[in-house]
Amino acid sequence: MKGLRMLRLVGAFIFAASLRFAVASETRLPDNINFNSKVASLTALSRDFPPPPAGDPSGYYRASLRPYQTQLEGFFVVDRLGTISANRDIDRDEICSKLDCCGSLECRMEFIASVTVRPADSARTLTFQLVLIDENDEAPSFPNSGPIDIREDAVVGSDNVKLPAAVDKDSPAFSVKAYNLTDPTGTFAVVLKSGVPHIKLLRPLDRETEPQYQVTLRATDGEHEGSVVITVRVGDVNDNPPIFDQGTFVKSEFPENRRVNNDPISPLTASDKDAGRNAKVIYRIAAVDPPTLNSFFDVRIENGFWGLFLNQSLDYEVPQQRTAKVFIEARDQGSPPQSSTCTVSISVTDINDNEPVIKELANYQLDEHRPPEVLVKAIQVTDADAVSIGKVQCMLESNPKFKLERNTISSPTDIVEQATYNMYSTTTFDYEVAQEEKVDIKCLDNASPVRTTRQSFIIPIRETNDDPPKFISKSYFKQVDEDLSVNRQALKVSATDRDKGFYGEIEYLLDEIGQRNFTVDSEGSIKVKVPLDRETAKNLRFNVIARDRGNLSDTATVVIELLDVNDNDPYYTGPLTASVQENSPPGTPVAQVSFADPDLGENGTVDFDLSSSEEHRPVNEYFSLHRNGTLTVRKPIDRETWSSMPVALTAWDMGLRRRSSTAVLTVNIGDVNDCPPTVVKPRPGALLGIGNVFYTNVPRKTLLITVEAEDKDAGENRTVDYRLLASNASSLFDIDRQSGEIHSVWRPEEAPPMPGLYYLTVQVTDRGSRVRLSSETTFYVRLTAPPEAQFASAGISGLIILILIIAGTVVIAVGLIVAICYVRGRADSPDDLGAGVAEAGASDLAEARLKMRANAEDFHGYHRESPVPPYDARLLHQQQHQCQHQLQHLLQHQHQPPHGSLKRHQQDYYAWSRPGSPLTMMSLQQQQQQQHGDDIKQHLYRPYPEMSQHHRSDYLAMEHVTLTCGRGGIGGHNTFMRGPAVQTPMKMTCQTSPRIHMQTSSSLGGGASSGGGGGGSEVTAITTTGGSSIAGGGAGATLCLHERRHSEEDASVDDSGRGGSMEDLRQQKQQQQQQQHAVFKPKPAESAVGGTMI
Repeated sequence: MKGLRMLRLVGAFIFAASLRFAVASETRLPDNINFNSKVASLTALSRDFPPPPAGDPSGYYRASLRPYQTQLEGFFVVDRLGTISANRDIDRDEICSKLDCCGSLECRMEFIASVTVRPADSARTLTFQLVLIDENDEAPSFPNSGPIDIREDAVVGSDNVKLPAAVDKDSPAFSVKAYNLTDPTGTFAVVLKSGVPHIKLLRPLDRETEPQYQVTLRATDGEHEGSVVITVRVGDVNDNPPIFDQGTFVKSEFPENRRVNNDPISPLTASDKDAGRNAKVIYRIAAVDPPTLNSFFDVRIENGFWGLFLNQSLDYEVPQQRTAKVFIEARDQGSPPQSSTCTVSISVTDINDNEPVIKELANYQLDEHRPPEVLVKAIQVTDADAVSIGKVQCMLESNPKFKLERNTISSPTDIVEQATYNMYSTTTFDYEVAQEEKVDIKCLDNASPVRTTRQSFIIPIRETNDDPPKFISKSYFKQVDEDLSVNRQALKVSATDRDKGFYGEIEYLLDEIGQRNFTVDSEGSIKVKVPLDRETAKNLRFNVIARDRGNLSDTATVVIELLDVNDNDPYYTGPLTASVQENSPPGTPVAQVSFADPDLGENGTVDFDLSSSEEHRPVNEYFSLHRNGTLTVRKPIDRETWSSMPVALTAWDMGLRRRSSTAVLTVNIGDVNDCPPTVVKPRPGALLGIGNVFYTNVPRKTLLITVEAEDKDAGENRTVDYRLLASNASSLFDIDRQSGEIHSVWRPEEAPPMPGLYYLTVQVTDRGSRVRLSSETTFYVRLTAPPEAQFASAGISGLIILILIIAGTVVIAVGLIVAICYVRGRADSPDDLGAGVAEAGASDLAEARLKMRANAEDFHGYHRESPVPPYDARLLHQQQHQCQHQLQHLLQHQHQPPHGSLKRHQQDYYAWSRPGSPLTMMSLQQQQQQQHGDDIKQHLYRPYPEMSQHHRSDYLAMEHVTLTCGRGGIGGHNTFMRGPAVQTPMKMTCQTSPRIHMQTSSSLGGGASSGGGGGGSEVTAITTTGGSSIAGGGAGATLCLHERRHSEEDASVDDSGRGGSMEDLRQQKQQQQQQQHAVFKPKPAESAVGGTMI
């Protein structure tokens, strides 16, 4: 380009040297010069340039202007006066691309002007420059661009995707200054990298949530702004889809007689840029348009290549089969797979394989004696072949009495040949001569090959109608039963017609009213159409019409009177619902019932009563129904048993064939507050705070227990309020009036309660409007010292405690095994039993008995007066011999190995009680509440494995003991005696029978442990007296009850009889022994055994 420019400069210089020339300076022009605008003059460009000749208004003899750059040819012109003008609209932004100066503010245009002043003068030239100065007159614009794709696994902050750059035709000084991206979702932003806008990801993408975004990119040059809306598509994890080699649109055309073979309509090949399974492509038909052609095509492999094949031949004459689009999907085997679609457009061409088709459009009656030119028939001729369009012709081949004329308005369509013809008569006809005429029509399509169709038509000659039909009678009357069955004849009418043949045929019709209930046949028989009902209409009046084939008719009136039949059941007309208060006395009215029957006479007379069926007897026995229809209460009703009662009513009429019906009156029972509320949780007498331990340091207002009560009444009568009654724990707890939630109210940081066993009595009261009912229940709550306080009092570390527990457990286990073995070895010497046990080291058992002696008057956590009276010594001496024999029988069954006995102990649950313990107190309280039918449930059990070695001595493991004790009374108190053996294991249940009364027996010198034995009962109570021969002679006596349970559900509490710590019991032991020695003087060798079954 530069070399060409140099050559032009040299040529211009040589040309100017051979002529007289002048060089002018540049002229600066503004941007956007309009057509025909004057921009300069030659004389103004150079003072030395000759002006036009004076006196000659036409100016120079000749003037021309030639641009140095050929791209500017035709932009400027010079006239003979030397004026340079724009020959078109001049825009710097258009010229800069031609002069390669778009990057500069100025575009210089070089021109050579040549003028001849007079014809005899030589040409003068002038070289000058026009400089276009750019203006900011163009707004930035964006090229047409499609959406941009960003993978959904793109990293937040990535900015590798380019955005379309804006174009500004102005010079760089007025080009794009900045970009701005508007994204309503705040997902993207724009950044400039080397002056090119890139999209930056601000938030993670999820294609399944938002497959694409619409953002607006704006560019500004300081004055103008341009924008473009860009679709940002979120791409899945990229597995390249297959690409069809033949493109996404393929055309295929073939004739309709193409055979079905292995030649594909279109081969299918696609390539995938991925590798492995992702590049393995399979094909399938995704869809066919129209869908009805789906079975005509198949995609399969033939000779190792995929292709689209024809399954069935297509028929061009079926419009839906002329064209089809088959959408082929190529899918790779990636995960997830990617696919692409190719559309195969199929066109079927026509061949002449169809004959013309003649169709009768209309058939007109040809009456006899009609003049010629009567339109007889209209026919339509079609040919499905496109090659036959406009070529089909039709003609008559016989019977000159008719002629065929093509309809002038018929014309072929662009799809199928279609023409209509009219057939006219050419003469008159006589029905008596001929009743019909035959006409043959021939049509040919004139295509190659020619196909012809022939068809014959029969033209009937119609006789004319002269006389109308006449009914024999103008009115008919008949009485029928209303239960005349459907399709049975009610009556028959008759009419005659003097015409013969077609016009002599009569048909009978009913008017609209008659058609509702009857039908009439061609013989005039009027039959029942639907069931008749006298209760709806007694007389049915309607018209019957006799009409011949010529539409001449006659009318007669029919009246049918319906006779009553007992065909209606009585129906209930009383109320459907009623109400009565529960416990209403007999005779209280409930509702007024009534029945009706639309029949006449006896058929409509109704009687009714309560249903006597077994199904309704349980309900109906509560009511009485009187003859006047008044329903009253027969006996009081309990709403808690019946909230509503369906009362079945039976009604019957007095007809010969009686009809009956049944109705149900729902009686709603109103509630009366007659059921007191009862506590269902916790159970009465339950001991809480064992599994879910209640510590004494819980924060104030801690929710500990939720009491749940139920009331069988309804409404406000079943709404329950809760209240705590006075007890030894009433100051420690409060209860929410509505919810029954019991919270702690002590302040643990100021005055925490003493650990131990407390009882709570809860009163539940309903909200009855007239009278309020209530009930009370008592249960026990165990409060436990916090674990940290127990270990703090020990003053030793956790490791030392663990070592001591293990060592103590081993020592006690060895001692128990030795004692059991020794006792079994001496089982054959009953006289030496007590001494043998003492010599075997029964000190642990004696210590256990001593630990169980609690002060009944000062039980820890229960300060109350002991209700237990002293024992009668005389009675104890009388029972001494019997109890000693029972104890001997008990110990003789201890023949099982110690290991097995210990194993069974670990599977059982135990409980014990002594005077002042909760078990004893519950028994006493049960006696006091027996008159109210109350029962105290006893849950005083402890699993053997949970007993520490330190506490196990407080329990007597009474396993497999078959003892039963009866109840006797001395001085108004219960005593214990031995009874017959019980062979069936029993579990303690909650009964309403009176409980036994716990008493203190004679002085206890030691305890008796039970070993293995046969046929044990589940609950055994033993009291032991006597002493030194068994446990080494102690003073005092305690009655201990021991209960064993075999399930965790029954053994729901632990350490039940203990209200205080072991230290408290030891401190009270000596005082209790002294008190008991002051009352009883036990004999050293005497012992008595008693027991009871709870």
